[in-house]
Amino acid sequence: MPLFDNEIERLSARIVPLDRFVRLVSSELGQPIFFSENDERGFRYTQPDYRHFCLLRSCRMVSALNASIALAKSGFTQEIGVLLRSILEYNSQVEYVLLHRDGTGAPVGKVAAFLKNFFEDNRRTGPVKKTLKLIQKEVHDAVGRNLDEAGFNDTKDRSSSEMMSNVYRIFSNYVHGRYPESMDLFGGRPGHFHLNGMRGTPKDGENIEMVDTLITTVSNSLVQIVQSLNLFDRVLRDDVLAHWYRGAIESGH
Repeated sequence: MPLFDNEIERLSARIVPLDRFVRLVSSELGQPIFFSENDERGFRYTQPDYRHFCLLRSCRMVSALNASIALAKSGFTQEIGVLLRSILEYNSQVEYVLLHRDGTGAPVGKVAAFLKNFFEDNRRTGPVKKTLKLIQKEVHDAVGRNLDEAGFNDTKDRSSSEMMSNVYRIFSNYVHGRYPESMDLFGGRPGHFHLNGMRGTPKDGENIEMVDTLITTVSNSLVQIVQSLNLFDRVLRDDVLAHWYRGAIESGH
């Protein structure tokens, strides 16, 4: 299917500048150090802050987009849905963290406590620590209110928070294996469960549309990081990133 292959190439090309930007932020924040203690080893930052959190969430989002492309090639719709739900959560958390900072840029309130807890939970082994989690409804309300006040919501009957929560619930259905979503695996003649992907079915179009929309979501999130971390000069010196950034702004970020 040449049309499908062309769409996959188009989506992959859209992710290239996002990958490039994440690597730029990583270079700005310096290298983590490698540690080895008892049976645990790995890389950690010495003094991580909200910028490192945004970087880590961006890494997960762009990685998930690349994984979604690979899954779309074989038609694994359910698995794509699971990944995209993660992207929605990480994206909203980045926006929430960037919204709750004082005049110096330092996180305040619940965000400050959340980030402190997040980076202190830095061992896989040992006693289980109680982790502080962000309440997704509160995240949606804060981020949505900011979008409404900035004029990004063109609808009059639903708030941005309501729309964000609705999309989040839709993709959560794939994570929890809800009945209707699970039954989407069934089809064909004769009817059977597709356990090796649904490539070549109408699901191909749905997969392309889902990934395309989420690429835009991640792109907008990274634009906010550019603005919040004041990385304009670095971005505009790179032709690929400059083209991406200007395009995102012109399209109505």
